[in-house]
Amino acid sequence: MTLHLIDGSIHRISRDLSSYQLINFGDYQLHLTLGAGQKGGRKRYQEMSLSELRKIAEELSQKKQNFYRPLMEFHKRFSLPFACLIFALIGVPLGIQSPRSGRSRSFSISLVLLLVYYLFLVGGRSLGEKGALPPLLAMWIGNIVFTVFGLILFYRVANEKPLNIFLWVQGLIEAGTRIVSKPK
Repeated sequence: MTLHLIDGSIHRISRDLSSYQLINFGDYQLHLTLGAGQKGGRKRYQEMSLSELRKIAEELSQKKQNFYRPLMEFHKRFSLPFACLIFALIGVPLGIQSPRSGRSRSFSISLVLLLVYYLFLVGGRSLGEKGALPPLLAMWIGNIVFTVFGLILFYRVANEKPLNIFLWVQGLIEAGTRIVSKPK
């Protein structure tokens, strides 16, 4: 590939920062060799197309090697954009709340929800790459949980029930501690 540059300048600094050079030009041809900077000429999974990811996963599966990473990348490309719709699903009922709850409370809830989603994403990715969870489930588990949560919120708003998420979280924590501390 050749770049044709017009009326520009090239700034060069030596590695030890002792000298500086400025070159002005009216016309300059810059020749680029594509793919020269890659390790061994091989693409990373993030750079591959969906068909390349599927092909690599199939090849690794046939060789009885770990094929989870390309499948994780494949499913991540669908699950992350879908998360935007899920956050919108959750955001509508939270936005309908009475203005008495205050902005700081809504901001706190948003941060907590983002943190929980991130934990699902990182945990699912870790479990999926090790093979503890199927890649499909590993990348979609956060979306599934948050979709159910969003539908519950919508149901409560539609039936004009209060959305006190902090009380829900406190109830979940108390239920969890009762289960854990239950004598066997």
